[in-house]
Amino acid sequence: TLTRERIRLEDRAVKMSVKTVGKEKVGVLDIPGFYVGLTDDVKVQLQKLEKQNVSSIVIDLRSNGGGALTEAVSLSGLFIPSGPVVQVRDNNGKVREDSDNDGVVYYKGPLVVLVDRFSASASEIFAAAMQDYGRALIVGEPTFGKGTVQQYRSLNRIYDQMLRPDWPALGSV
Repeated sequence: TLTRERIRLEDRAVKMSVKTVGKEKVGVLDIPGFYVGLTDDVKVQLQKLEKQNVSSIVIDLRSNGGGALTEAVSLSGLFIPSGPVVQVRDNNGKVREDSDNDGVVYYKGPLVVLVDRFSASASEIFAAAMQDYGRALIVGEPTFGKGTVQQYRSLNRIYDQMLRPDWPALGSV
């Protein structure tokens, strides 16, 4: 028999912990994926880490296959004052620049980003932005190297008519 069980989405949410290294407290944010709402969740965790007086933060993106590009951009914005995060070239060759423009840095302290060969897409974009802005030390192995983004596009139609070769259209027989 097949039993239906509830899916626990919190398994995919950001997790926060504090490690003691010598006399220092280090905050660790484990981010398994770039889901919609990640940046807001990380803001909450950053406030908790601030109350615990951590001296630095480690962001763990190992085995993070990516997710929402918008979250990669907005999460980057928590650690940089403002500026471009990524450029995307569409199939027509037009380049769009996604930037952080709010001018607010939510965490200014030392930052380390952990990556591995399974870190891809949005996680690579975030790690690259942190490296490009000199904001974090990137530690680990070379990432997946996806280099592309995808997005959902509405086809702006309610239905398509299915045609069969050499047969009348369905519904006309």
